Amino acid sequence: GVASRSFDRSSDASSPRRAVTRGDYRIVQVAQADQRPGTLRLQLQAVAKSDAQDELVLYLPEPALRGRALVAGQVVQATPRPYGVEFAQAGKPFFLVLDDDWYQGLQTRRVTL
Repeated sequence: GVASRSFDRSSDASSPRRAVTRGDYRIVQVAQADQRPGTLRLQLQAVAKSDAQDELVLYLPEPALRGRALVAGQVVQATPRPYGVEFAQAGKPFFLVLDDDWYQGLQTRRVTL
């Protein structure tokens, strides 16, 4: 996923692009994302904090969870990397959100000679 399309903040938070803090996040809700067919919406709450500033919404394609059931109450780990944020459950990564700049650098471009 790409940060600009994969992250959102709770309705009370003011900056949807704030960096994701390393740590554990409890899944508050898993739902189909309205207006995004084939996409799941995970509402996450930082385990170490309990205010709106530490809520995060993660959008990910349904195939990213193939063979893995994420449900409310479970805990996932967020690990910032130089290129984005890795999400894992029980130490097994299941989704990588690339920073927009990294993603743009990976795009293929037609070159004419």
